[in-house]
Amino acid sequence: MSNITYSIIIPHKDRINLLKVLLESIPSRQDIEVIVVDDASHTVDKSDLILSNKKHPAVTLSPQHFDREMKGHFEDIISIYKSKFKAFHIIFNQSGSSLGAGWARNQGIEIAKGEYLIFADSDDYFIKNAFKTFDESRTSNPLSEVIVHKTLSINPDGSKSHRTDFINHLIDFGFAKSDPVLEKQVGSKIDPPWAKLIMKKLINEHHIRFDEIFVANDIIFNLKMLHHASSIIFSTTRVYCVLDHNDTLGNTNNKETHNIRFNTLNRFIYKLSKTSFRPDKPISISGGYIWGAKKYGMGYMLRCFMQAIENNYPITYPVQRYLIAIYLKLKGVHNLDIRLYLIFGNSIHPK
Repeated sequence: MSNITYSIIIPHKDRINLLKVLLESIPSRQDIEVIVVDDASHTVDKSDLILSNKKHPAVTLSPQHFDREMKGHFEDIISIYKSKFKAFHIIFNQSGSSLGAGWARNQGIEIAKGEYLIFADSDDYFIKNAFKTFDESRTSNPLSEVIVHKTLSINPDGSKSHRTDFINHLIDFGFAKSDPVLEKQVGSKIDPPWAKLIMKKLINEHHIRFDEIFVANDIIFNLKMLHHASSIIFSTTRVYCVLDHNDTLGNTNNKETHNIRFNTLNRFIYKLSKTSFRPDKPISISGGYIWGAKKYGMGYMLRCFMQAIENNYPITYPVQRYLIAIYLKLKGVHNLDIRLYLIFGNSIHPK
C-alpha cells in the first residue's frame, strides 16, 4: 500500500518562473507526491506574470525538441525539488505541439499513487497552512470522496481579483444547507478541479478522466465525479490562490473555443438530467452562449439556437426568476445573491 497521502497534479506550459512559485508553496513532506506534466513548452515564460508582492521564494525524460535553455531550467527544478517530496515526477509531451490541460491532467492521474488527488495550475499557488487544512478536512471527513475548499484570487500586481467570488459564494451556500441533492447541484456549478480533495479510488474505480479539449475540459469530469461520489463536503477555509490574467486558455475567446464551450455545456445539461440529483428546473442554460455567438456571425448564432431547440436544452431560466431578480436588485440585494437566485430559484432565501 502506498504511503503517499496527496498526489498533486500540475499541468504546465511556458510558465517556469510561476511553476517555481507554486512548488515553493507546497510543504516539504514525505507523504506528498508532485507530478508536473509539461505540455510542449517552448519558452521560459510567455509574459511577465511574476507576482510583485509574492512572499514565497516549487525519473525524468529530456525531450529532444527542448532547446538547451529550457532543458536547463527543468534540470534545475529537478535538482531542487527531487528531495523535497516523497516523489517528484516531470512528464513531457514529446509531440512538439500542445495537447491541452485535460490531456496533461489525465497523464498525472495515470501514475498518481496518493490516496487523494489535488489539482493545481502552474500559474497559481497554495496559501499558507493549506495542507494543514487538507489534513483536517480528510481526517474530519474520512468517508468523504470529494471535499471542496474556498480560494482567493489576485491580479498580477497583487491586488484582489473577483474571479473566484461566486465560487466561494456557492461554497458558503452549499455549506449552509443540509440537503445532499442540493449540495451536489451546487457542486456541479464549481467546475475547476483546484482546491478540491478527491479520493483517487473514486476516480480509478469509475475511470473518470478529463475531456482532452483545449477549453472547458473540467466540466464533464466534475459532473461525473459528483455522479459517482457518495457525498460532497464543503469547507469554508481558503487553501489556494488563483492568478487572474488574460494570458491563459481559459480566457481565450474565438469561434472555435466558443463552439467547444457551447457543445460541452449542452453535454453537461444532458448528462445532468440523467443524474440522481437532476434539478426539477434548470440550473444551467444555453442562452448566454447563444447570445454570445452573435459576435461570430448571425448564421453561427442561428445554428447554436437551433441546436438548443432540437435537443430541448433550456435557453432561459423561468420568467418569474428574472422578475424576482429585478425586484431584488431594486431592493439592494447583493449581485452574488441575485445570481444565486437566478440559478437555484426557490432553493435560496435571498438576503
